[in-house]
Amino acid sequence: MLRERAAAISLATILTDVFIIIGCFVASVYIHSLRDGHPVLLYSAESLLAVLSGVLVTICMYHNEVYQSMRTKGYMTLVREVGVSYLQAFGIVTIVIFLFKVRGVGANAMLLYFFCSAPVVLFRRLSAKAVLSELRTKGYNFRYILVVGSGREAVNFAGLIEGYQSWGLRVMGFLAEGGKRSVAVGDSEYPVIGSIEKLDERLRTRTIDEVVFAATEEEMPWDKVRHAMYICEEYGVRVLILPKFFDMRLSSIRVEELGGLQMVTFETGNARLSHRMVKRVMDISVSLAALAVSGPVMAVIALLIKLDSPGPVLFHQKRCGMNGRVFDFLKFRSMRADAEKRKREIETLNEMSGPAFKMKDDPRITRIGKWIRKYSLDELPQLINVLKGDMSIVGPRPPLPSEVERYERWQRRRLSVRPGITCLWQVSGRNNIDFDDWVKLDLKYIDNWSLKLDLQLILRTIPTVFKGTGM
Repeated sequence: MLRERAAAISLATILTDVFIIIGCFVASVYIHSLRDGHPVLLYSAESLLAVLSGVLVTICMYHNEVYQSMRTKGYMTLVREVGVSYLQAFGIVTIVIFLFKVRGVGANAMLLYFFCSAPVVLFRRLSAKAVLSELRTKGYNFRYILVVGSGREAVNFAGLIEGYQSWGLRVMGFLAEGGKRSVAVGDSEYPVIGSIEKLDERLRTRTIDEVVFAATEEEMPWDKVRHAMYICEEYGVRVLILPKFFDMRLSSIRVEELGGLQMVTFETGNARLSHRMVKRVMDISVSLAALAVSGPVMAVIALLIKLDSPGPVLFHQKRCGMNGRVFDFLKFRSMRADAEKRKREIETLNEMSGPAFKMKDDPRITRIGKWIRKYSLDELPQLINVLKGDMSIVGPRPPLPSEVERYERWQRRRLSVRPGITCLWQVSGRNNIDFDDWVKLDLKYIDNWSLKLDLQLILRTIPTVFKGTGM
């Protein structure tokens, strides 16, 4: 779950670094001025320079990938990234001081500032990595990896993973040709869970975060590998490849380093950390504001539900989130308490094509339930799911596990992003759209995501709610 909250954590880290750097800059100038017997308080140009310094250093660190995941980075890599960033920022700030003749900020003060803030920022990074590495060694925050191939490259890769438990990566098994049952990696034996033709089934039935292609051309024909990579792309599963570069249709592509190995990563959806960070900040801000505004309304709804029919106020249900992870989905209860048991009685009356179930005049709906569903007020508790990181404000609606089991392969890619409260389907006719078109709208959103699109969908959702087209 920590990776799903990486955007919020990265933003907090950046903001903390900015304040630390500005504070160290102010302290350095002030301490240096005490030596001359004329304490300098920062005003005007000096204040602007302090802010510039903090922002500039963080920009340089962002450019040098300091804020990328530390999962597989070595400690010396962190030292190098922070050091290079400070040297770049130090040079720019020094030039600004020289050109604009900023009083009270000399070379000695700048050196004091450099040697004061850099160790503090670096210590935060190193200590955070040490803590996270210890947690991952104990089995927290791990990611499941499936390796395609069983030759030397695949074995070396699995051995690398096995040798660094602090990375929090777990090899689930191998896909290999030739009828092998297991692959020896050092003193360990990993299962071969099928040939490459079984990849579709394995992605459908197991939780897999990443698929690593480590097969050679002699071991596995490249046409099979290419087809398998397209399958991963359709499922929205992150792909890493060792041997060579492949051109993909929808994924963003970047090069990552893993223990000294250069790997090409293909990822659909909001692959860039900055995009995920912006989206997560917006999710937290909007959900907090919405909860504050709708608090009294939610209290009244809870009371009405309790008075209207026996049963709990909130309806809890298992839904599938990002990459098929199951989470506890919250809604105000709008149906009788035995609604789930009675679902089989009315399944033949489903008005939605495909695996999803929708029925306008569902006999299980209570009197107050019909009203809150009409105005989508039953969705309000999902703001808590957003704060927890299970959902987003905007994104594909979270499906039931039983629905996901019936998905076609291309439909699975809607699970490659965090599900949302509202989406393109929500403002495009809802029950008047069949399931295939619904999924196509979700994929269109995933492939064209932007902050502007999210804001547009939020604004379009508001009149939809007031029109009472929620059922």
